[in-house]
Amino acid sequence: MSANSSAARLRSCTTTPVAASSLASLSRATGFVCGILIEAMCVAATRSTSTKQVIPSSDPITPSDSKQPKKVVAYEYSVGNTSYLTEGGPISEISAYHINSRATRVWLVREIIPNSTPLAVKDEYRVLKDVWFDSGAKLEMDISNDIFGRLKESDKKNGTTDESEARDYFMKFEHDEFVEMDGTTDVSFELPKGYRKFQGSGIAPSPSHEFQHHTRAHVRTVYAEVCRSIYELRDYATVVRALRDNVKALWYLRKAGYVHRDVSAGNCLWGIASEKGKLSDLEYARPYDELSMHDPLT
Repeated sequence: MSANSSAARLRSCTTTPVAASSLASLSRATGFVCGILIEAMCVAATRSTSTKQVIPSSDPITPSDSKQPKKVVAYEYSVGNTSYLTEGGPISEISAYHINSRATRVWLVREIIPNSTPLAVKDEYRVLKDVWFDSGAKLEMDISNDIFGRLKESDKKNGTTDESEARDYFMKFEHDEFVEMDGTTDVSFELPKGYRKFQGSGIAPSPSHEFQHHTRAHVRTVYAEVCRSIYELRDYATVVRALRDNVKALWYLRKAGYVHRDVSAGNCLWGIASEKGKLSDLEYARPYDELSMHDPLT
């Protein structure tokens, strides 16, 4: 799959001004700066360039006598030949600033209309995930296609319709690709020569065991449907329906000869438009006959 050289370009737009003297705002700003420094150490800030510009906003400016609207950060992500603009803060960035994490960020986005002046976006919302996988890992869309391919072969033999029915319970992809920088896949750096490698649990590593260091590859995925995790659902009946559908997804995985290996409440989603439970994050899923002790732990 081809991937364009893509960088998240920084944009700003106008919204309601907020008092800058707030102690809470100062605390958040300090935390944000610290987080940026840690991220730069971990993945070299994706080694990409950023540009800033003002995007007109339709939001009313309050109070009415304000002359200087606040600028709010938005990002433009290029995936394939399509550009998307983020809206609001990340849907999820749990552990994104942890030095040993996958730096996962999930955004609500809309596709930018090409060559639009001023900048314009389409009405439909999408979800974009920016993440660093272990190098050598398969793309989630490729794993999904293999699962459906196995079910289709089973349908031919048994006269069933599992492949078409299973699609209701998994995410639909618009794009899924490795990010390229200067014509090559964007990967993290190797450990310096002579660097000691430790393995252990908790905060303190154990010097008695070594582990195999894995570089990470930069991946961007765009999903066609906006979903909520079951953490966000407030209606008990909807939670039960979502979990029921997730069980169906696991049943189809088992029938395709796959094991998910990363089932969690955060990966059990509810499709807002389809009103069906969706099982997401297939990057750790493996066929039973391909499982290895050397696979990354989930």
